[in-house]
Amino acid sequence: MQRICVCLSLTVLLATPAWAQLAGQTALVGTVTDRDGGIVPGAAVTAVNVNTKDTYETTTNAQGQYNIQFVRLGTYELTITLAGFQTFKATGVEVAGNQVVRTDAVLPVGGVAETVTVEAAAAVLATDRAAISQTVDQRAVANLPLSGRNVWQLASTTPGVLGGQTSDIGLTFRGAGQRDIQNSLTLDGINSSSNLLAATSMRPIAEAVSEVQVQTGSTSAEYGAYLGVHINVVTKSGTNQFHGAGFEYYQSDALDARGHFDNRANPKNPRERNQYGFQFDGPVVLPRLYDGRNKTFFMGAFEGIRSETRTSPIISVPTARMRQGDFSEVAAQIRNPFTRENLPTNQIPQSMLSPTALRLLDYFPMPNRPGTAANYQGDAFDKDDADQVLLRVDQNLGNKIRLYARYNWHDSYNLLGSPIEVQSITQPRVNKNSLFSYTHTLLPNLHNDFRIGYHRIDFDTLNHFWVNNLAGVGAGLGIPGFDGDVQYGNLGIPSVGITAFSGLGQGARTGTSSTRRSRCRT
Repeated sequence: MQRICVCLSLTVLLATPAWAQLAGQTALVGTVTDRDGGIVPGAAVTAVNVNTKDTYETTTNAQGQYNIQFVRLGTYELTITLAGFQTFKATGVEVAGNQVVRTDAVLPVGGVAETVTVEAAAAVLATDRAAISQTVDQRAVANLPLSGRNVWQLASTTPGVLGGQTSDIGLTFRGAGQRDIQNSLTLDGINSSSNLLAATSMRPIAEAVSEVQVQTGSTSAEYGAYLGVHINVVTKSGTNQFHGAGFEYYQSDALDARGHFDNRANPKNPRERNQYGFQFDGPVVLPRLYDGRNKTFFMGAFEGIRSETRTSPIISVPTARMRQGDFSEVAAQIRNPFTRENLPTNQIPQSMLSPTALRLLDYFPMPNRPGTAANYQGDAFDKDDADQVLLRVDQNLGNKIRLYARYNWHDSYNLLGSPIEVQSITQPRVNKNSLFSYTHTLLPNLHNDFRIGYHRIDFDTLNHFWVNNLAGVGAGLGIPGFDGDVQYGNLGIPSVGITAFSGLGQGARTGTSSTRRSRCRT
């Protein structure tokens, strides 16, 4: 299965008092007044990112308002100066993804050398956007317990969002009164779900994630294609300080309790899961060649998963007597399907037994438990192996041009076992998600933001016969017209359902190809 998504966004924005309606950006906004409430036009506003020293400069307009668009996520120091007034300085201004942060300032009369310092506090009510949203910050991402370290699950900790079904396509959500097909799942704003369903099989590395943004209503124009929940996972960027983390999460059957129906005389079912990796970020520094502090930053992370689990499910299979046409173990009366007459003692004559049915019965294991139902307990071996790499580079070209590129490669291999050997399926899958962003401040009130992203999924579902290259099995059953494995190399047997018993057949190799067209916004 190949699924390809290409997203192209080009935005040119003029800063006006209606900044809350602009699409897809973070911003610092505010109004500057004097002590009497009069507006202060022409004041110089400078915002400096504490960690990267990104610097943004603008001036207040005729209404005393300032608007700094497309700022990088992080903590800012905001300085406002004007001759004849004391300098205003706000520290600890936190900017999260897709968030408009308002910091209003009051300038007392005085000298520029005099400074009024204010410690910023989170706004109780966001008044510059109508969106209903919540951000799960970096601390919560790092510390909250997560099954499998899957950061998408953090979305279900926000009001109005429920985790949906998890299928071979991936993880889904429900919320905002809509079906899950109306949701949007993105990584740094680039689609990371399948084309047909709003489900994702990507699992961004938790240590490389800065925050998870969840919007459930009144979203702005860039989300107009979706009526449900919008979830965006934001990756970390490097700073002027080097940071790193190594991790390993280990689970074993030694800490597991036995299943209720497990045979206490047998050893525990073996299980082992090892999830490990590292993350490292900082400035790009090449001794004697290049010093990227304040300009060039990197972030890289790797994660590997090795998981093996063996369970012992109980299923129902035909007994040895049933395979000979003897259904005397069944209380219901067996009838001749052609004459509708009762068969004496529920015995099917050997001459009436279908050769095709007898060949299919060979794929069922013999019972190892008493009775005609729940009469077989066997091993089912599951395997979940994955490797992924997440890389990001940020570049500042002065204070007006900022670039960044991010690439995420996720390769997984899943084996879903069954006590019936031919029922096991294998699912290899590769996700590739990349992004390039170019932001340019042309004038204090004119901004350009260009982003292009690419998402591709290569996904197959392979049955036992395909994995083991068992050709001719389907045609060998003798079903007229069922010879796709010989004619087209589509290996496998048909799906067979038997009332009150486990079925057979997982289909052959499945796969489709779909492409989502690029979009351009201006």
